[in-house]
Amino acid sequence: MRWPWQEPIWYGQHGEDRTLAKLVGRKRHGFYIDVGAWDPLQDSVTKYFYDRGWRGINLEPHPFYYERLRAGRPRDINLAIALSDEPGELDLYVIGRTGLGTLASTYAAAGAAWALEQQHSQTGAEPVRVPVSTLAAICRTYVPAGTEIDFLKVDVEGWEERVLRGGDWNAYRPRILCIEAVEPLSDRPSWEAWDDFVRGHDYELLEFDGLNRWYRRRER
Repeated sequence: MRWPWQEPIWYGQHGEDRTLAKLVGRKRHGFYIDVGAWDPLQDSVTKYFYDRGWRGINLEPHPFYYERLRAGRPRDINLAIALSDEPGELDLYVIGRTGLGTLASTYAAAGAAWALEQQHSQTGAEPVRVPVSTLAAICRTYVPAGTEIDFLKVDVEGWEERVLRGGDWNAYRPRILCIEAVEPLSDRPSWEAWDDFVRGHDYELLEFDGLNRWYRRRER
């Protein structure tokens, strides 16, 4: 049990949960979508909110981390599915038990080399065939009717554009977007491919924090 005067515990790798807490305000119950959720605790953007009664949808195709989410987040909807702009199947390049798993083959080799150097993996990038859906289909199927999506976080190691283009931005409009905006294992910007797309759907840029681009829904 935590007492009201105790400092909150934050989990996000780059302080994302702290930023989100400021942006969404004090809500007793809320709803999130975490695309590329990875672990239910380590570097989690949603753990802080889950502990406060929120619930949401976690999408994580890495077999090991999906099982961890399923065990650690019984109140959430946990799906072993990748997202893209079209449904089907794709190869997920699994790089040991790291968060570098990617659908983008162009980034798999660099991720595998880094993991080998850091001794996080001894097997390189292993392709695993995974089911693929779209953000629009996931929302239609799993977001309860009348539920506002408080925030959407997307961290998919170079596949962000495909995820975003698979959404239905007229029917499902999260209040806040947190989107990883640099290439994996670098500080090179990757947002040029999708920034105009996001802004074109009535979202305003709040900031770039060095890792993520933050957007807020414009009220219509």
